[in-house]
Amino acid sequence: LCGRKTQKSTNMKKTILLITTILSFSIMSFGQNNEMTLQEVASMPGAYIYQDVYRHNPPSFPRCDLSDSLKIGESTLHVEYELYVVSDTMTTTKYQDKVICLIGDKIYWTFGESSWVSNMRATCQLTGSPDANKYNRSEGCTEIFASSLYRDLTTGNLINCGLIPEIRNTMFRYDETLPEMNWELTGESEEMAGYICQKAVTKYAGREWTVWFSPEVPVDCGLWKFNGLPGLIMKAADSKEEYVFTLASMEQKQENITRYPKREKIVSRKEYRKAEKNSHDDPILISKGADGYLLIMSRSRNLTGDEIFTSGHFLYPYNPIELE
Repeated sequence: LCGRKTQKSTNMKKTILLITTILSFSIMSFGQNNEMTLQEVASMPGAYIYQDVYRHNPPSFPRCDLSDSLKIGESTLHVEYELYVVSDTMTTTKYQDKVICLIGDKIYWTFGESSWVSNMRATCQLTGSPDANKYNRSEGCTEIFASSLYRDLTTGNLINCGLIPEIRNTMFRYDETLPEMNWELTGESEEMAGYICQKAVTKYAGREWTVWFSPEVPVDCGLWKFNGLPGLIMKAADSKEEYVFTLASMEQKQENITRYPKREKIVSRKEYRKAEKNSHDDPILISKGADGYLLIMSRSRNLTGDEIFTSGHFLYPYNPIELE
């Protein structure tokens, strides 16, 4: 599989291991893995080999125990978006996920449904709860948006909580002030989902975004970090259409907005982005620094137990929503 053996530089390995040590990753296992042959692994959807490097797409997110929750507010509007992501820019393959936005008077909560239900299901199984079957991903969806964002309308602050591939039982948290977005209104309008929408464009974190919003739903954008428009966003897409959010449903109902502070590891935004990129560039090294083996690699051994993949020959493609 590997062909010629590509080596990571010693400095890169030391940097990754240092990040692993500093962040003090906590580990929890959720079940055993079945052995698979190399041929079976190579035929897995989304995974392929390019120039002797095995590119696994999308990433593998180990489960996080969400049994300890903290209610921080209530929502009155439940909004769901279909999200399509090109997670590997070397292909045109788009992965589908669902993103949920709970909108309250004081707090907005945006999170990936697939990640949340997968972790809730694993938590129920771990604790022996009979509720595990209540948590199922929407049909056709993949865990690709593995983060939660809490926007406090009273303070203007954002709490970002995200999972990092191969790091178990930890949500990495960094706080920031609500970013200023300079919108340009184009004057164009269009009907979407029964609402009259207006078109606006902006640049943020390395991407150019076009959104359609409706003042008929008088909230400040709602979705993700978008802010500064007088209406709910119905559709948002970057200029390359690598991230496309489209309104799927909207319902007025009261729900709890919750966080999981016992699972949060507070870091800076710079530390988070560096650790996230390192986990994609060399997940085997990150995993070995944590608990001795890569989760997907443990399913990718031959019957004698020999390791097929080595550091430098296995990666998760990296195309984050924020490029800067």
